[in-house]
Amino acid sequence: YGLELDALGAAIGAEIVTPEHAAIAKVAARVGVTYKVSGAGGGDIGLGLATDEEALEAFAAGVPAGCDVLRLAIDEAGLVTEEREA
Repeated sequence: YGLELDALGAAIGAEIVTPEHAAIAKVAARVGVTYKVSGAGGGDIGLGLATDEEALEAFAAGVPAGCDVLRLAIDEAGLVTEEREA
């Protein structure tokens, strides 16, 4: 998907995938992490996804300086709703 976005940007003369995101995507591909640019034109955020903890650690260690890595996870319980009285 990310490669297709980059190709689309090249075809229409728009920088959809910035050089920063392209560099991060290369790191992700090298260590086995799936990476997706998300956001409008240039991407506001990039998502690196994997189930392999070692791959995620290598990804976090390999992203370019100045890029923040936020470690997020899906809770094993999934979505939980709570009712509150007003």
